[in-house]
Formats: sequence, C-alpha cells, structure tokens
Amino acid sequence: MDGLRDSGLWRHPLFWILAAAAGLRLAGLFWGLPASDGWDDDGFAPRNFLTALALTYKTGSYFTYPPLHAFLLALLTAPGIVAALLHAPSFHQADVIGEFTKPGYMTFFAVTGRLVSLAMSLGIIWAVGEMARLVGGRRAGLLAAGAAALNFGLTYYGQVGNLDVPYLFWGALALLWSMRAVQEQRPRLFWAASLFAAASIATKDQAYALFLFSLPVWLLAWLALDAWPRAHAGAILRSLLPATIMALLILLLVDGAITNPTGFARRIVFLSGPASGGYAEYLRAPAGWLALLGDMARYFGKGYGILAVILAVFGLSLQARSGAARVAGLLPAIAPRPKDSISASTRAASAGCRRRRQLVSPKATLARTLRWGKSA
Repeated sequence: MDGLRDSGLWRHPLFWILAAAAGLRLAGLFWGLPASDGWDDDGFAPRNFLTALALTYKTGSYFTYPPLHAFLLALLTAPGIVAALLHAPSFHQADVIGEFTKPGYMTFFAVTGRLVSLAMSLGIIWAVGEMARLVGGRRAGLLAAGAAALNFGLTYYGQVGNLDVPYLFWGALALLWSMRAVQEQRPRLFWAASLFAAASIATKDQAYALFLFSLPVWLLAWLALDAWPRAHAGAILRSLLPATIMALLILLLVDGAITNPTGFARRIVFLSGPASGGYAEYLRAPAGWLALLGDMARYFGKGYGILAVILAVFGLSLQARSGAARVAGLLPAIAPRPKDSISASTRAASAGCRRRRQLVSPKATLARTLRWGKSA
C-alpha cells in the first residue's frame, strides 16, 4: 500500500475510473455459482474451452469458435484440469466427464473465465481512453475512458464467460497500436498492431470486420492527408507487409488451417452457411440494412444518452491538432462494429431477441463432442 501511495498512481483519475469499473464487474462474479453449468448464453467457460481445443486440431473436426482464448483459459485453469484428471476413477470417457463436470471444478473454470473477462474489459476501457488521448489530449482520454466504464453492455459482458470482451480487447489494442504508429510516425509499431489483430480474429472470427475494410481505407487516407508517409513509403512497407504476412501465418496456425485443413475448411463452410443465417428482424436487402443502422443508432443513444451522442458527433467534426492526429482519429471512427460486438449484443438484449439458444449441460456438450469427433 505504501508503494502505491508513493508512486502517485492512486492520484491519477484513470486509476479510479478503472477501480470503479472493476467494482461494477465484481458484483456479478459469482452469479449462479457454485454450479456444474453456466447460465450465460454462448459462454465459453466453463463449458466449451476444452472442447474447442480438442476439436480444432482433431483431423476433420472443428469447433464453432477459434481456439486462442481456449489456450489462455486452459493455461490459467491448468491446476484444476490436472486435479480433475488425477481424481478421475479412470481415464475412461464416462469417468473423465463425470469428474470434470463436478460443481467444484466447473465453478473454478467459470470464475477464472469471468476474471479474465473482467481484466480484459478494463483493458478495453484503458485502450479507448488512450485512443482519445492521442487525438484530443488528456482530458478527452479520461472522458472517453469514463464513458466506456459506464457502458452497460461492456459492464455486463465484463463479468461473464462470453468471447465478446476478449476479442474486443485484442481488437482495441490493434486499433490503438495502429493509431500510435501513425501519430508517432513509427511504422515498426505495425508489428504489434498486426499481432493484436491476429489475436482478435483467433479469438472470435467476427473480429475480421474490424480490420478488413477500415485499415486499408485508413492507410490510404493517411497517404492522402499527411506528407510524412509519402516521404517514407519504403520504411512503412518494410514494416507493414512482413508484419501482415507473419500475423496471417500465425492466425492460420492457431486456427488449425495448417495442421487440420479439412476441419478448418468445414468450419469456414459452417460459418459462411448455417451460422450466417439471416435474422427475422431484418431483411437481407438495403431496406433491412437501413433498419439495422437505425436501430443501432437508437439503442446507442439509449445506452449513452442523447447528449453524449451529440457531443461525440461534434467531437468528430473538430479540427485535430496536427495532420497525424487527424488521421489517427479516423481509425476508431471508421472501424465497423461486427454484428456480434458489444454494441450489437446490447441492442439485441434491449430489443428482445426472438431467437434463443438452448443451454446445454457440460456432460451433453462433452459427450456430443466425442461423438462428433468419432463421426468426423
């Protein structure tokens, strides 16, 4: 405590913003626990992370989501995994499943997953504040961090086991490091930005929408609006191209495309087919797209308040302090929100989804996994 006081960290407003955000999230840490199942719809822990690891690299098989977050959770829950294996009566399938699905182990997995989401949601708040600080200064950064900390969607998903917060955490870091590369005129920072982007997509596939169109458009805007990148195009390409190639190779390796190409191909077919089915609320036509945008704008206003929305729009129209700052500030503004992002999830929760997924027990999930693997 003396070290914290001596460092002056406790005097920084951002410290108290993050502390308040952590307090809001800790309130729901033990919701529904102890239990051998998770109530959170589409939660990754305690039900699915070990299943994801098993299926991603089993020849011909696949899991709905990429395995990066599963690796992280498996590492953090390794003591519980080892304990369950040591206490199982045998390594027979039924005995292993029966031991793993006991409330003690599953509660440990669930709490670990929620704590990781909590920490990553605080990282998102910090990254949002840093983006605003780069463009608008210290006060803008604190206001942006405070707004993110009070976002009810981020608060909810910051205490459950879903993948929304983890992939947005890595995505926010990718956007921040890209902005820093432009603002600070340091192309080598694109290496970290590329790896963060790969980590985001390797956590949840929908993250690709954050980068696929926005980054190329943003880089072209940088070339058009700022003289520095035109004068140093060679140095930028020498960092950006190999960083992109390396990130893509790592993504394919983690996703199982290299070690399990047939399973990876089947997952792509699934994601682009049944998993991409249209919802009843919106038509797959321009009229439906406009209706979706209108609903997103309306619920965004409800989440933050109309005054905050007006101030945000006004802030985007202000002239930044320099060309680099102006270009850097464009990235978070043009980066699209994937359909499964916090904003979309909040909108769906507020409007009331017409379609609900059925919660599946851990035993049923593991048993289905093993049958799936055998039939693959």
